Amino acid sequence: MDRKRTTIIVVLGMAGCGKTTFAQRLYSWLSEKHCRINRETGMNDEVFGANLDPACLATKMPLHYDIREIISVADLMERKKLGPNGAILTSLNLFVLQIDAFIKEIEKTSPRYVVIDTPGQVEMFTTSTSGYLLTKCLAKSPNTQVRMLYVVDGEKAQSQQCFVSNMVFASSVRMRFQEEVSIVVNKADFEHADTVEKWTRDFDLFLNSLAQEETISPTLRSIALWMEEFYNNFEIFHVSSVLGTGKSALLHSLSAEEASGVEGAGGAKDGDMSKIKDGMRGDAMREDGMRGDETRDNAIRENSSKTRQTLEDIQNKVNDIAISGGKD
Repeated sequence: MDRKRTTIIVVLGMAGCGKTTFAQRLYSWLSEKHCRINRETGMNDEVFGANLDPACLATKMPLHYDIREIISVADLMERKKLGPNGAILTSLNLFVLQIDAFIKEIEKTSPRYVVIDTPGQVEMFTTSTSGYLLTKCLAKSPNTQVRMLYVVDGEKAQSQQCFVSNMVFASSVRMRFQEEVSIVVNKADFEHADTVEKWTRDFDLFLNSLAQEETISPTLRSIALWMEEFYNNFEIFHVSSVLGTGKSALLHSLSAEEASGVEGAGGAKDGDMSKIKDGMRGDAMREDGMRGDETRDNAIRENSSKTRQTLEDIQNKVNDIAISGGKD
């Protein structure tokens, strides 16, 4: 019998792009169609809200899990003599050492969607070992699929330099995590916010816009041309977190992926991801030709066990690594 599949949505974005507000709106939009109120907590257990930003002063969406309840950035800064960024990185490292408790909380709640708000210092999550391990542990958990949403400031990205920076960063996220990444152009209510999508679909149009800027360097042209093969295949959504415009297309994409995931019974999302996940599942999957739900679940549990062992191996080193990184 098929069990309900959970879609884990990781919300990423540079500081000031409206990521936290978007996460709250996404939680609200999902809750309109998927609602199961827990009588003890009063929370909607169909949509699991999680805050993994330890430095966030005030969250907006209802939270089933809040990293600030187990780790204090201020305490780490005082005890370990760390700067703000070093404390955030250390917090994420310490959180990953307790990833089993986080996954068990999700399994206990059995939601249809999980919305994860990540640190505003996006590189703390995307370039760190802790962010990578967290994403892979979630992706390899039974009956789950990960969808990464990279939020772009629709106003600032109208600048050619900012546009290229965001596309390069989004492409690097896809290459590093090997999970599906979609771009959400937030603040779509601003004038000309659709410029971002036009540039990703028509490189000549972007080149023409560069010709109008005297300060644009040849290096920027080269970077944009080289990265075109990566970012022109991104699924792009234009959303206004304030007005709520653009939600239909985004929710349709999320629900379509969910249905596809259920039909695949834990299979890969596309051809490239199939090759990646086949390799990660190891010999156990290949020997049985990837047949049967039981075989798949056993292989996933075996991989999760190896991942937990990896976390135990780095436990004695993680604090030293984080502290060293915080002092740089």
